[in-house]
Amino acid sequence: MAAGMPIARITEEFDAGEITDGRDLLMLELHRGWEPAHIIWIGQQPEGQNIAPVTAKPFSQYIEEKKKASPAEATVGGAGQAPAPFVPEKGLVLLDRTVPAGKWGGYVGGAQLWEGDPQNPASGRNMAFVTLSVGSWRRTMALNAWYKEGSGLILGLPISVRRIRWSLDIADDFSPFSTHEHDPALPETYGRRVWGLYVGDRVQEAQARFGYIGLDRYKDWIVDLPDPPREKMSPRPFYPPSLVDAVKPRLDEHPDGWALKQWYLFSGNAEHAVRNARKVINGLKNPYGENSFYVTGLTHYRQSQFRVDTMLAEDALACPELPPELRRELRRWLALYANLNSEPDFNPRGAGVHLGNNNMSFNRSFALTYYAALLPDHPRYEEWMEGLTRHFLFKIATQTAVDGPFIECPTYQLYSPARTLNVTINALRNLGRIDSGKALYHERTLRYLANLTMPDPRYDNRRIIPGMGNSANRLESIFGVSMATVDPGAAGFLRFMHLLSKGRGLQPPEDKGFWAAADEAEPYVAWFRPDLPSRPEQLGTVFMPTYGVVFRSRFNTPDEVAMLLRAGMNWSHWDTDSLNVILYGLGAPLSPGTGYQYLANPAPQQDNGIYHNRVKVGARDLQEVFGRVDDTIVDYGFASEADYAVAERFYPSQLFNDGKGPMSWRRHVLFLKNPNSGGHDYFVMRDTFPGGEPRSKWWTWLNLDTADLILVDGKAFDPASAPVNKAVPEDQFPRQTGRTVEMKTRHGAAALFWFARPVEVRIRMTFDYPRQDGAGGTETKTIVEIPAGPGEDFLYVVMPRREGESAPECELAAPDAIRVRTGAATDYAFIADSDISFDRDGVSFQGSAGAVRVVSGKAAQLLCVKQKPRQKVDLGRGVTITGEGPFSARLDGDTVKIAADGRARVLHMTQPEWIIRPQLWIDSMEWMACWTDYPASGWGSYDHTWLIGISVPEGKHEITVRNMVYPQPWPCPIQPSIGK
Repeated sequence: MAAGMPIARITEEFDAGEITDGRDLLMLELHRGWEPAHIIWIGQQPEGQNIAPVTAKPFSQYIEEKKKASPAEATVGGAGQAPAPFVPEKGLVLLDRTVPAGKWGGYVGGAQLWEGDPQNPASGRNMAFVTLSVGSWRRTMALNAWYKEGSGLILGLPISVRRIRWSLDIADDFSPFSTHEHDPALPETYGRRVWGLYVGDRVQEAQARFGYIGLDRYKDWIVDLPDPPREKMSPRPFYPPSLVDAVKPRLDEHPDGWALKQWYLFSGNAEHAVRNARKVINGLKNPYGENSFYVTGLTHYRQSQFRVDTMLAEDALACPELPPELRRELRRWLALYANLNSEPDFNPRGAGVHLGNNNMSFNRSFALTYYAALLPDHPRYEEWMEGLTRHFLFKIATQTAVDGPFIECPTYQLYSPARTLNVTINALRNLGRIDSGKALYHERTLRYLANLTMPDPRYDNRRIIPGMGNSANRLESIFGVSMATVDPGAAGFLRFMHLLSKGRGLQPPEDKGFWAAADEAEPYVAWFRPDLPSRPEQLGTVFMPTYGVVFRSRFNTPDEVAMLLRAGMNWSHWDTDSLNVILYGLGAPLSPGTGYQYLANPAPQQDNGIYHNRVKVGARDLQEVFGRVDDTIVDYGFASEADYAVAERFYPSQLFNDGKGPMSWRRHVLFLKNPNSGGHDYFVMRDTFPGGEPRSKWWTWLNLDTADLILVDGKAFDPASAPVNKAVPEDQFPRQTGRTVEMKTRHGAAALFWFARPVEVRIRMTFDYPRQDGAGGTETKTIVEIPAGPGEDFLYVVMPRREGESAPECELAAPDAIRVRTGAATDYAFIADSDISFDRDGVSFQGSAGAVRVVSGKAAQLLCVKQKPRQKVDLGRGVTITGEGPFSARLDGDTVKIAADGRARVLHMTQPEWIIRPQLWIDSMEWMACWTDYPASGWGSYDHTWLIGISVPEGKHEITVRNMVYPQPWPCPIQPSIGK
């Protein structure tokens, strides 16, 4: 306590020597002996500096409302209950839950009780409890407030450490989407909190005034630095002399050369340095709200995204003629923000609090690079750079898979995290903090993104990254602005991709001085390398274990055909689109990705409706389970004229409650390619349902535009009969029966379907939504649905076809074989869940999937995939590893060691109790481990929930899996006095 301060600041430490079940509590009666008349709960925006308004309620009314409220439990996924707070005494009523950081999900920051004027909490007797100094907490657990008859409000204060859970603490030790970090220097059994007992008014400002950094910390910040010697004006972390020397002679070939000509580094004009210095200073003086010093929980997450212009400070500092006073002011602001960004209360790593979705944690942490990297003479420079390096290596490795996919969907990867990491890689490498090999993380993820691209006529035939997950379609500049990050060979490929996607600079010259979006900011453009020639590559079919398969032929020609088969394990900001496909062909978006980031139209989502190219099983309103890692590719084979993959999605028995057990949905895709003139590239697909044969199924496909573009055996649907933006009972769906379905587009090509049996083709709905891809307007799609009864599956041909082209002749040659005749060849396509034998018409085949092509009477096998045995290794202690062999495994203490050889694949490992969050190394380089997000699987109660997915690259590899060790956070102002 301090004189004149209306708060008693309380720091509590506890260590029971073990992780407990959370039943050890200190119960504090807040107002024993007097009855408050009113109560205020301190809510708040989860992030930022804004103080949320508070509303007073009569205390008795509030208690009655809470008594009638639902229990603090939530059903997730159809079965299983969320972990609920331990009720320490019978008859207690849970009021609210208090946390010191982001108040998502209705959590609060404290409460105040008083007995006087309803409009004046400081009148009469009053008492409040508030959270303080979030950066000093350790193993943060919510403080639950209870009501007890005769005692009033009682605060439950944990005095032992339990595992944190979403439903208890708005963070979760077991979820891959909780971005908390724990302090590795302390025992996992050690906990600490800082809170206060407060009296007076404006309680909602208490944390900002008395529990955020504080004068004891501010007074030690060093922000004024001596002028550096002339030869050390700038360390050049972002734009080193070698880069400038390479780019400068080729500015006329640079797509944004007009902008770089206004930088001192490229022009030699001191006026340009002065302009950029003032631009940076003005930005730091008037920041977007996320950099405010007035914070009551978490700072806003867009630190890096909206302060990217700070890199222009390097251009200013490199100029010896920069006026000394202007240089001092610029360095003072850089030092101020470097101190701020390394404060635990500002970025509370180590406290065990959720730092926002996975994308947000990058944005919070790595803005420090902009400031610290430019201050080599600051006394804290080494501390800052070592901390940045340590945290960068942890974050990029744990969120990037060995085959390139990032934990986030493309939009949430690219709007800032990938760009922020690009900045940090360049700075740390140029300063000698990391070796060039660490750019492999970025290079791999860029290759993954390039493989996703499709040429789209709606974007002038430039290559977009189709919308998927919470992503709209994206025209990306990340390829071009990453050229300086990777080695020259890879940079040439990135230039090639930049030309195919962006096709120009970040902003055209007519927009000089205006940079429309933070992800197309001016400081990035210097990393485009006009001195490195474009290096075209032919992208083809590729398997990425963490994502799925991209099928592709005739890349970068008008005849390109491509399909994305999503069967992956990276789930952040992704809706449940397991086994969805996106189809482009012959210059048309035949069934494209989402034109929205979030679907604003509720109609197609009603009653758990699916709005992707998927199959619903068991019930039309079945809950789709999110975040599992057992929805992956289980077999594949690629050849010059045929490619094949089969993905499998597991459905736990708890979803159905019909006593028929679990099941799987398998989506087989066979891609037949004919490079000859007049040849067609097309797909044969099959959806099978091992274990689910007795259940009904509903096959769904989405086509652009309205229902009249969909024809069944040549007859179009009447668009006036289709439900528009509304869900109707299925007996009201317009329907036709046939075997041939043509789904046309307004772009000169269609997708022609032929089904192995007559099917009932129904229009579930036509719906529209606002486009969120920068193009504006709305987009319309029509949902086609085909039901199947027990014992039936779906076997069908999908052929991209231009208007006026003759249709193929399709025939069921056997229960697992389709014969397709085109003008160029006769193909026999085979797809089954087990090996089959076929010998007919001079064609022989033995295998589970493949194709034989007959040309001029001569048969040639294009591809034959045979069933492969699955290997299972049980190591004991709850560790079992399954997947395609060969591999061996052993336990080394609490570490799992796997030796794998062979082709790329996914191995699944059961998650033992002693691996809370898995950490993965492949050949001594760390990469992202994937594991199930358990809440959507009935809070871990569903079959086969506790799994770790391991993406294994082709070849011989040593794989290590262990429990996660966090990097050391920024120094905390409070040192532990117990548990050392």
